Amino acid sequence: MIWRYGAATYALPAYEEFGLSRASEESLTAWVSTRFTADNAVLSLSGNLPPGLALHLADGSRSPAPVASSACPELPAWFEGPGGTTALMANLPRSMDALALCRVAESELLSSLRYTMAASYSPQAVHTLRDATTATLLCLAEPMRGQEVQVRNELVELLDRVIDRGPDEAVLKAWRSQIQASAADPALRRGFLHSRAWDTLVGAAPQTPEEWVQATELVSYATVVDAARVAARDVLYRVPSSRPLSRRGIVQAPQWSSTSMTGPEYYPRPEVPQMRGLSLVLGAEGVRLRVTEKERLAVTNRACAAVLAWPDGRRLLIGTDGMTINIEPKYWIKGGDIVSHIDAIFPHDLRAPIPARPPGAGGLPPRPPEPSRRWATVGGLAVAWALLIAGTVHTVATLTVPGSQPLPPLGLVPFAAWWLVRASRGNLRALRRTRASLGLVGLPRSAGPRRSQP
Repeated sequence: MIWRYGAATYALPAYEEFGLSRASEESLTAWVSTRFTADNAVLSLSGNLPPGLALHLADGSRSPAPVASSACPELPAWFEGPGGTTALMANLPRSMDALALCRVAESELLSSLRYTMAASYSPQAVHTLRDATTATLLCLAEPMRGQEVQVRNELVELLDRVIDRGPDEAVLKAWRSQIQASAADPALRRGFLHSRAWDTLVGAAPQTPEEWVQATELVSYATVVDAARVAARDVLYRVPSSRPLSRRGIVQAPQWSSTSMTGPEYYPRPEVPQMRGLSLVLGAEGVRLRVTEKERLAVTNRACAAVLAWPDGRRLLIGTDGMTINIEPKYWIKGGDIVSHIDAIFPHDLRAPIPARPPGAGGLPPRPPEPSRRWATVGGLAVAWALLIAGTVHTVATLTVPGSQPLPPLGLVPFAAWWLVRASRGNLRALRRTRASLGLVGLPRSAGPRRSQP
């Protein structure tokens, strides 16, 4: 949800309610006066009305469902998530066609992933209602060990298969029969009562159980294909972190900020080599964290959802786009000035006090390799590059100059190429481990720490 909506509207349930720590009697009373009103409440009961029941609610205005925010400027898109699960999320208009598409999608996933490939035991497809006009299709599958790529490919190709081949008519017939059979179940009307209450609150057009059942007759092969086309244009994929996606027409969701910022720049303390290369820019409108030359995070005071504040000075900035910046002042030169700047430029009503951490919390991440080993790595890289270049030049000369013979030492060229690939992968893994220990990887979209965490 955070990758789709950011730290706002329909992604807020992904966060803990940090603001409750600063709630006062006055603020709660003001909130109740605008929410718990006669025009903003619906009571639904599945039994008899209790005698003498009365709801003494003040008059007020209806609070409409929020307009959906967006953290993805372009769709379809994908992002990497921890673990091996692959999922897709797509919004489409509320209709019986969307509900039928969900059943078709689940049948497709079960047939391919469970019964044919044995790659995922229980793939799922879920249809939920977001507001008065929009439904959400969510499909996910947890792969068996070693089947991550196959599961990812099946989910990414799911909607295209429905568009190209159409839904299975037998699946549509079984779905239609199941809904029609439920019309005689008394539980259907009880469920519809609560659904009617929810629809009334969000402003959706009311529908009777009979109308709902009759709507299944309007669902056809063509209408389900049309619903799949709409979903395919709006889909967001979550793929395993070790299995990035490279598909034409599907872009990577923004991982880093494009916001530019000017101001004084701050650097980590020299005794913290784990943070070498990082820097903070404190601007008049916000804070920018530089991870690498191309990887930067920024949170501005105009687009900030919350500032989590610990008594020891730690600050966690959460942008409305879901980007977060975690600042431990003890690791930065003039860390106190950084905290003072943050507290001065971000609105006070965004600050959420967090209880003190236990002693020793916020320790340093693991140290990088010792200098001698780093220099050995640099030297090895230089030798490997030299061998690879020399081998390439000599191979070209051997093929183009008659009578040339290959040199025996150049048998080391394949080894040099292998060593280069191995070293580069090792350095990348080390960089990712260091960033993870600093709390940087995953921070472009993070729900923030739980209160039980340091």
